[in-house]
Amino acid sequence: LELEIALSSIKKHMPDFTVHIYDDHSNNPQTLEILERYCNNDKLHLAINSVEEDRSLKSVEKCGNLHRNMQKAYCDALQQGAEYLFLIQDDIQILRSFSTAIRKEYFDLFEKNDLIIQVDPRFVRKDCNAHYSHELGGYAFPQNDHRRGYADVGLFKINRLKEANWVFLDGERPNKFKALELGVIRVFPFTSLMMHVPFPSLYRKGKKL
Repeated sequence: LELEIALSSIKKHMPDFTVHIYDDHSNNPQTLEILERYCNNDKLHLAINSVEEDRSLKSVEKCGNLHRNMQKAYCDALQQGAEYLFLIQDDIQILRSFSTAIRKEYFDLFEKNDLIIQVDPRFVRKDCNAHYSHELGGYAFPQNDHRRGYADVGLFKINRLKEANWVFLDGERPNKFKALELGVIRVFPFTSLMMHVPFPSLYRKGKKL
């Protein structure tokens, strides 16, 4: 499962991190077995989102639980007085150590511009039209591009979210357009850290799907 790849890559490359896993009532036996196995230590905490309305969303909204889990993670981070929130999904794998040098690179990006709320440390496709900005110190989408200010994964600076009165909405597109309206920015750093697990090639009757 992708979840095991994600957790094992975190354990390997971010061993000093305390990880909170937000599960929205998964009933997949493999998922439950992985959660039980990985959460049996002091660095991984299972934070089940037990709100009843979230349970009902499974049958009617494809992305509802994801963004409610993100909002719960944000609220928990605020309550704990955290400075940053690093959100990933279960199809992400960390590919290199989150070293002191990389952390400084990412943290310094936030100091470049007060409107930067997110550093997106994913490798990007070669056809990505984000361009390097000397002002921002990283790569960003153009001013009027709805992808400029937000993605569902990445490193968020919590006080910037708080200053923007941010609430994670249901669905990635509403969050993107909200960020565009607020004028906030996400940047891609020079040193990428993670990527989505690629889907395998499938063949049916000799044809590639």
